[in-house]
Amino acid sequence: MTISVKLHGNMLTLCERIQKQVIDDIYDMTGKEVVSVHLYVRRLIDGKNA
Repeated sequence: MTISVKLHGNMLTLCERIQKQVIDDIYDMTGKEVVSVHLYVRRLIDGKNA
């Protein structure tokens, strides 16, 4: 999964939350256990290029 995110105080915590949410959503939709989600931050967005 590739994402672009606004600059955030703790990027690691934000990415971990996104990964967990994706894992939970896939489980809710399919009933299948997800082992891992690869998350790539393609771009950081600040107020100037949002």
